Amino acid sequence: EMFFGNFDAFNYADRYQVPVLMLYDRHQGTMYTTVPPFDTSQLKIDRGKYFDPAQHNGEPFMRYQFTDDGISPRSHPGQEGGVFWSTSDEHDQIGHITEGIGNRLEMMKKRMGKLALIAKEIPAEKKFNLIGKKKAPVTVLCWGSTKGAVVDALKKLDPTGENYNCIHFRIVHPFPEETKEILEAAAKIVSIDGSFSPQIAQVVREKIGVWANHRVVKHDGRPFSEDEIALALEKATADGPEE
Repeated sequence: EMFFGNFDAFNYADRYQVPVLMLYDRHQGTMYTTVPPFDTSQLKIDRGKYFDPAQHNGEPFMRYQFTDDGISPRSHPGQEGGVFWSTSDEHDQIGHITEGIGNRLEMMKKRMGKLALIAKEIPAEKKFNLIGKKKAPVTVLCWGSTKGAVVDALKKLDPTGENYNCIHFRIVHPFPEETKEILEAAAKIVSIDGSFSPQIAQVVREKIGVWANHRVVKHDGRPFSEDEIALALEKATADGPEE
């Protein structure tokens, strides 16, 4: 997931012309393991929209042109007929600085509309992993390297898969709305976070208004173990403390 997720991140940055932030934690940064060679035969670099002079019929190239999907074709530096123009202030479709209100409103809608496009186009399996059945009495939330310990703990606690499922978030912005149905079906939600604050629980509450019944946090700088998560889940399902 780290390898292929990085490849996807570069494609998303090019295709949607947005910055993409990849989050890693200490466990991922310091671990080492032997893996088989990655199968890269199906990987395809996606550079997104590029300016094609043949299709413009001599019309001036507009780097920030208004388009139906909010993404404007870009050009290579030095490309014939293209323009490589950037400014820190608001700009018009060519790239010239402007303070016109109408243009500003349209440019903001153009940029921010990309989030809806991203949420629509990226498939659900790229946004999160559903471990277990779609509906379960207890849903566990996690992200990053806690996934491995959570998966092992659930195998130990619930070998039949009848009592627990887990949502492992891979993308949190834009938030995967597809998880709402899973979360609302759960009788109890438990979040797992290797930090002082229950970060993933806070994101879920902010985005879809669902608050985890129990928040499991660990902030001693060490990764979760299978036994720690199993014990925490047992306490949570036995109506233990909220955190």
